[in-house]
Amino acid sequence: MQNLTSGDGLSYLMLGTAYGRLAQYENAVINLKKALTVSRDLDLYRELGYVYFQQDSLEQAKRILGQALEFEQTDIWSKYLLANVLVKQNQPSRAEAFARKFAAENAGFHGENLLAWVLVAAHIDFDEAVLFAEKAMSAKPLRYPDRLRAIPYYPLPEHTLGLAYLQMREYRRAVEFLEVAEQLAPLRENIKNDLQAAQRQLRLESNK
Repeated sequence: MQNLTSGDGLSYLMLGTAYGRLAQYENAVINLKKALTVSRDLDLYRELGYVYFQQDSLEQAKRILGQALEFEQTDIWSKYLLANVLVKQNQPSRAEAFARKFAAENAGFHGENLLAWVLVAAHIDFDEAVLFAEKAMSAKPLRYPDRLRAIPYYPLPEHTLGLAYLQMREYRRAVEFLEVAEQLAPLRENIKNDLQAAQRQLRLESNK
């Protein structure tokens, strides 16, 4: 097997990642699978898992992410994505159990951040989500690394709080947090969509 820092494995990973970001998922899968034939690397498993997630090939995403966690049991990014897969599969109980276990094993920002997101995204408990998102806010890094802000399945606590307040019909607070989230991650369509929804609801409320 080649080292992924050079050779065909790296080339296929770069191509697969580029196709994935362009939403050309079939081409992404082809190149990422080719990369796995010449190299084994955690980034490959994560990226392929993410592409399957975007394709709604959720069982395949779970299988690949399981392999990623066999490769590195403590990889938090694979666990972030796996939690999102469970939410997308409409398995709130499993997603919540997974996130609570993760939070118990990862005290501080990452644990609180993921648990808060799952509680909101799976419509489990908005009040508790706010509590954990606020804790994550107080423990967050001074500046999110650019790479992390670009990862679509990496929840920002500002987004989590905004979405929670949107669901709780506290539209002004929702807009405040979602505007901050959009500034932090301007390329994320889900944040833009949530912000537009909150702004629309706030306008409707103001016109009553």
